[in-house]
Amino acid sequence: MMLATRLRDVTGATEVVDVDCAYLACGYNLRTLPVAGVCPECATAVEQSLRGDRLVNDDPARLRRLTWGAGWVAGVACALAALTVAWAWWYLHLVLAQVPVSPLAARLIDLLGYAFGVLYAAQVVGVFGLTAPGRRHAAAERAARLLALTALILQVFGMAWPQVDGLDLVYPVVNAAAGVVVLAVVRRHVRRIPRPGLARAVTVLTVAFAGLSALSLAVAVMMRFAFSQSMPWLRWIWPANSVGHALYFVLSAVVSIRVFRAFRRVSRDAAGRGAALVAPERGPAGAPQDEGGA
Repeated sequence: MMLATRLRDVTGATEVVDVDCAYLACGYNLRTLPVAGVCPECATAVEQSLRGDRLVNDDPARLRRLTWGAGWVAGVACALAALTVAWAWWYLHLVLAQVPVSPLAARLIDLLGYAFGVLYAAQVVGVFGLTAPGRRHAAAERAARLLALTALILQVFGMAWPQVDGLDLVYPVVNAAAGVVVLAVVRRHVRRIPRPGLARAVTVLTVAFAGLSALSLAVAVMMRFAFSQSMPWLRWIWPANSVGHALYFVLSAVVSIRVFRAFRRVSRDAAGRGAALVAPERGPAGAPQDEGGA
């Protein structure tokens, strides 16, 4: 079906939308509006809705922010993967060999905790780029930012004042909510590329994150109420938690790199399309055509 009809007047050729077509961002009916114009409700280009709900049709500046955020998150995820794998190997060695924790080892554990805190803070910086609000689904993207920032504040607060009662149980819940919402936003972006295989990978990562969050909450509850003293088998939750974190962050690093590469490709395609739209039309000899005629 033709969406636009070309009308000619003394100023040149103009295309207008000649069917009922709702704008993707605000739902305004674009019928009779010029294709080169903007929506009177949200002042966004009409042509964007005619092209479809693809990520490549978004604002190039927003695509650059998404790509930057995805790259930042991927870098942090790789660092977290390396750190958690090293920590899991060391912790399993201590548990299986039943080596007592020396004062030096306890100090290293504290330093690792601070390193994780710094990397989590750096990850929130990338999340702010990855959830740059658009004209659609802006509420979910702002909610993801708010939850990620709240989780970071709770983590810093818990590290500075570990004696605060109940914070050890609140933080895993808020962190789980933040991670699930952020991954939902990323999955929506990926489905607009579209990359079905990558969208499934993000879904698997979301399920893995939810499971890991439940395990972290179980560890917090166990520590809070000292269940491991009455049920010795629960002590194996600690090694399972360490191995689970290592496996999750390795998966997170792989998926994050794939997301970054997909966003970078989309951003480059959008930039190339924009350059083609502003390039002057050239004649057979390669020189720009005279729009005014001979």
